[in-house]
Amino acid sequence: MMENLSICMHQFDNDTKSATTTDNMRAIAAQGYWQSQAPVGFVRQHIPIDKKTKDGKTRYRTILAPDERGDTDKKVEDVLGYFLEGNSVAETVRYSKEIGLKTSKGNET
Repeated sequence: MMENLSICMHQFDNDTKSATTTDNMRAIAAQGYWQSQAPVGFVRQHIPIDKKTKDGKTRYRTILAPDERGDTDKKVEDVLGYFLEGNSVAETVRYSKEIGLKTSKGNET
């Protein structure tokens, strides 16, 4: 019986942590901050916020900004337009390779 009670307490604790994490991630996203890798055509940009860390360092949040290094934004727009014209996903991938579109990590699509 004690083992079952312990398991239930741990499960409740895990559920509470999961709900808190999800709520916090939604709140940060609602404020306009980005939390993961930037999609193709964008770069992550760190902006300072008013809060400081415990050791006095400035805290930052991440937002998305258009990638203005080269013509990536134009290529992404071309690929999306190509797909919206009714081309299949496979054809769109081939087209993105033809025009030299790379992933956000610099790999071929």
